[in-house]
Parts: sequence; structure tokens; C-alpha cells
Amino acid sequence: MIRQVRPRAGDQIDAYTLEPIPSDHGRGLLLHKHDGTSYAVLLSVTDSECDCKGFESHGWHADQNGEPTACKHVMALLALQHAGRL
Repeated sequence: MIRQVRPRAGDQIDAYTLEPIPSDHGRGLLLHKHDGTSYAVLLSVTDSECDCKGFESHGWHADQNGEPTACKHVMALLALQHAGRL
């Protein structure tokens, strides 16, 4: 599950299933959402990528604190990987 904090509209929680996919560079995963939407994610630290609209529009960028960030899919999977839960 990925929780998106939205102070004005209320938090949004999306559940996904994960499917490993082949990758020549990093770790490839498909995220499947219950509504049929799927996203392909390549996990490779700051070379990570996602084919969602958010990543395609913004890629890696600085957050409000100047820290590097990416779409919610990449950031959630990197956090799970870092915690040893992926």
C-alpha cells in the first residue's frame, strides 16, 4: 500500500500487487493497482525510473527541503528495499 498525504483532500491509500520483471539494470517490478492500472518501475537508487505520468513529467527533482525525490511509486519501493522488506 502507498499512502499519499493530502492535507486538504484527505490521505489517499492505494493497494498494489508486485510482479518481478526482467531487467538488465537494477531490479524491475510491475505494480498492479486494483483498478487495472499498472506501472513498470526500475529500481536502481537514483537511476530508478517509473512509467507513471508523475515520473514522466518530473523525473528526479528536489523536494521542498532540497532533497532528491521521485514519484510515489519509486520512493515507496526504494524505502521498502532499503528496509529489507522487498
